[in-house]
Amino acid sequence: MEVLDLIKNKDIIKLSKIFKPLINKWIHKYDWSRVDREDLKQEAMFAVMSAVKYFNVEKSSSFGLYLEYWLHYHLGQYVLRNVNLVRPCTNSVSYTHLTLPTIR
Repeated sequence: MEVLDLIKNKDIIKLSKIFKPLINKWIHKYDWSRVDREDLKQEAMFAVMSAVKYFNVEKSSSFGLYLEYWLHYHLGQYVLRNVNLVRPCTNSVSYTHLTLPTIR
């Protein structure tokens, strides 16, 4: 009942503390993108705000599942907008023995 009261009062800070493991799980899923973790945490706060704004308390569904939907949406959209499409080569050390042929 405590979570529903926090949703009714729109207490974003306490909800983000309660669901911190879930938020960290979704942030970890986007580590491949090499986007700054602090930016992803900020975007996760926007996801919590959206979940609180659109959650219907009368339907009594799981807020955690609803929050996961918004985390997936917000973090996914943020990564799509900010990920580098051209990534630096991470295996360049293994090609140091190769030389390019000389053009005559």
